[in-house]
Amino acid sequence: MCGILGIVSSKDENISESVFRESLSLMSHRGPDGMNIKKNVGCILGHVRLSIIDLSDLGKQPMYCEFNNKKLMIVFNGEIYNYLEIRDSLLKEGFVFKTKTDTEVLVAAYSLWGENCLDRLNGMFSFAIWDVNRRELFAARDRIGKKPFFYYKHGDTLVFSSEIKAIRNIFPQIQMDPEKFFQYLVLPNNYNSGPIETFFKNIKQLPAGHFIKYKEGGDFLIKKWWSFSDLLKNSKNEQFLPGEFNSIFLDTFNDAVKIRTRSDVKIGLSLSGGIDSTSILSALSKIYDEKGGDIFTFSLCHPGSSTDERGLVQDTVDYFKNKTGTKIIPSFFDFPKTISEEDVIKFCKIHDEPVRSFDVYNQFFLNKKVHESGIKVLLSGQGADEFFWGYPRYYNVKALDDLKRIKVINFIKDVSYISSFYNKKFHSVVLNTFSMMFPSLYFNKRLDYFSHNYFLNKDLLKPELLFNRYNFLNPTDANAFRVAELDYSSLPSLLRDEDINSMSFSVETRAPYLDYRIMELATKIPIEECLKNSQTKYFNRSIFSELIPKNIAWRKTKSGFYEKRTMRYLNNFEMFALKEIKKSDFIKNFIRIGDVDLNNSELLWKLFNVAVLDIKHD
Repeated sequence: MCGILGIVSSKDENISESVFRESLSLMSHRGPDGMNIKKNVGCILGHVRLSIIDLSDLGKQPMYCEFNNKKLMIVFNGEIYNYLEIRDSLLKEGFVFKTKTDTEVLVAAYSLWGENCLDRLNGMFSFAIWDVNRRELFAARDRIGKKPFFYYKHGDTLVFSSEIKAIRNIFPQIQMDPEKFFQYLVLPNNYNSGPIETFFKNIKQLPAGHFIKYKEGGDFLIKKWWSFSDLLKNSKNEQFLPGEFNSIFLDTFNDAVKIRTRSDVKIGLSLSGGIDSTSILSALSKIYDEKGGDIFTFSLCHPGSSTDERGLVQDTVDYFKNKTGTKIIPSFFDFPKTISEEDVIKFCKIHDEPVRSFDVYNQFFLNKKVHESGIKVLLSGQGADEFFWGYPRYYNVKALDDLKRIKVINFIKDVSYISSFYNKKFHSVVLNTFSMMFPSLYFNKRLDYFSHNYFLNKDLLKPELLFNRYNFLNPTDANAFRVAELDYSSLPSLLRDEDINSMSFSVETRAPYLDYRIMELATKIPIEECLKNSQTKYFNRSIFSELIPKNIAWRKTKSGFYEKRTMRYLNNFEMFALKEIKKSDFIKNFIRIGDVDLNNSELLWKLFNVAVLDIKHD
């Protein structure tokens, strides 16, 4: 895991090495183990290294390789988990390797198979390969977008980076996009800029499952090579056979965890009291029971809170210690009782784009503690909820789906679950489900609140575009909603948060549930097998119930990773936030700051985020 930066330009004078080096250093947190730059005619590549595989200097990047009469330079962020298997295939083709890295394997694979090498990769990655002779760039991003790839095209100059801050340092004239500002304020908390756009004008991100081909001074091509929606369409007619399928799923899951333990440094696990991280611990306990070694777990605690999971985590650790005899070393960290203004500003700044809520700080703080413990690689259960219908809100979608299909009994069961989980009256849930068929009602109410109370110029709002965006992110069809969650809203936001939260402290996170083989299997499971018997992720619970503590497998309450009352730890946040907001010239152009309601914590947090990005701090 690392940070990458590159510039391709037909004019060498457009490439200032000193500015480039300064910009690369802004991402030193991503790679504290080395910073290097290579320059070629029309191209300059930079890399900050977090050493995980082949810790020797042979693994440093940018890496120059010659394969198949091709001279290639690469910068690569991520991991190719099946690099050993690909390496074996390439050895049979006559390839000779100088390092033990997955980076060199990736270059060799590209030299032999071209863009088709992507189909063979099992991993998380964003990389760029410069063909020295052809003066052509090939860059790609992994299937689900676990690793970021931002780019900015200015004339015939292309700049790309792992983080927006590096691009903005090269082009300081780039401004925040007012349209995205309005989206951020008006749309609910799961706002994400989208698969292509960012919060800044003309800085874009390469969509997940896409690649770029760029010929110096010429053609610029972006092409899709994988998508979950295509996968979902192709699996609709396949028959679901539980018995045989369960065995295939478990074998695949165990292997997904196993190949993510490939590392030359110690590995840890982010462990909560939920089924996702506990299922990973189950697989790890078998792996480490065979090969030996210690399992390090890290858990965040909120003493005195109803969401505190220390007891559940400790019981889980004891369960696996007694079951397999594997040595598990748990670490528990209490969330700080107070958070300084400086830490809040640093948190917002390093994210580059506005953060949806301060609850994200939980993950940021835990990764800080993981780093202080000397761990570089951390496994997590990220992605399981989105792929296996794990959020209680998904029952709202199923209820609407059952209502439209006139499945009355199923609808009553869905509403009963929602009513019980959220402690709401049955009839109010029914009314809410009906209202989901008319999204304009909720949207217009929210839009009116902002436009009447805060916006200086309502004409700038473009309500039609905002509503189309809202409607797109909240479709009423179950499968369309799932695709929106995975491609545009929930998962992209979580992955963006996780990347910054972990890499801010030089920690690489690996997510077995985002193995493409697991994603493919998830498309074959009907929604009725996941939202069943008043349970979310029913399929996962039933399959792991004999492998993990039953109280974890069938636990109905869901705390999630985030403590929802994190802002209570910010002393006098309202006045502090307002002070920062008043400093922002960008916000003053659109918002009546004097009318901002200090009791509206969502609005205050969002405006504060934008202000921090707009203001220069020491």
